[in-house]
Amino acid sequence: MSKRQRFILRRAGSALVIALIAVSFSFVLFRALPGDATANLSRVPNFTKEARAALRAQFGIDKPLTTQYALYLKQLARGNLGVSFQTQQPVLHEVWRSVRNTVPMVLLGTVVAILVGTWIVVSAAYRQGGARDRVITGAAMIIYALPVQWLGLLLLVWLARWLPTNGMSDPYLFDAGFVTTLADRFQHVLLPATCVALMLFGSFALVVRSSQLEALGEDHVLTARAKGYANRRIVWREAFRSAMLPLVTLSTLTLGWLIGGVLLVEAVFSWPGVGLATVQAVGARDYPMLQGIFLVITVSVVGFNFLGDVLHAVLDPRVAE
Repeated sequence: MSKRQRFILRRAGSALVIALIAVSFSFVLFRALPGDATANLSRVPNFTKEARAALRAQFGIDKPLTTQYALYLKQLARGNLGVSFQTQQPVLHEVWRSVRNTVPMVLLGTVVAILVGTWIVVSAAYRQGGARDRVITGAAMIIYALPVQWLGLLLLVWLARWLPTNGMSDPYLFDAGFVTTLADRFQHVLLPATCVALMLFGSFALVVRSSQLEALGEDHVLTARAKGYANRRIVWREAFRSAMLPLVTLSTLTLGWLIGGVLLVEAVFSWPGVGLATVQAVGARDYPMLQGIFLVITVSVVGFNFLGDVLHAVLDPRVAE
């Protein structure tokens, strides 16, 4: 077995352990919150203590925590995440529907941030300290510091005249063809995806600029300059190839975090994804739904971290040594 294979196996084992710890922590954390799924029903007229006890027994939250935890792990091993207290539907179905809505928005925003941010910053970093470099660096730092919900509200105010501001489709669009439906979905995703792209632009721009400046000072780049190579080749073929490693790592880490980190974006634009489902589940003390969402977020973060480690080892074999 090679060093790279042993490195990947160690990382895979660490990822499984971290995922188990995170799942266990979420199980305890959600039950530490005051009240439960039946707490709000106490305000309903004629709702008796016997009826509440029956509901607690039906939901399985009347058992000791150790028993609930053992049952949860047993069902989790079978791929069963339970039933939502709110909708009485399988949690796996509800979570998958939310993830399916969140992923396109996250991917579109991330791809735009990577492509636009990389192209602008790499071109400007070649002339370090120039006017273009200072403007782009300053803009990246300002955008990086802006609260995402405030950024989303600005986009709503500025672009509400031209683009849809809430939801992911037009509720009055009936019997539309594939092209019309696709165009409607694209218009609805533009604002939240733009907010995600701006949110990521600052971090991507600063990391890429730092890596590019470091790469421009390496020996093989200086040799390329001495040979009289064109600036475009020096910037993109010689320097950027060395600067790609931090960008790849940051991209994988960001994708994992974004699956659950766009809560504020989805709240501002009423996007029916993981973030909005989390807010609704917290308000209803929907333990199975919260556990399912947290499991998806944990798996996405740990999984993309593992993918980043693997890509890092492939691009730079020294990491596995």
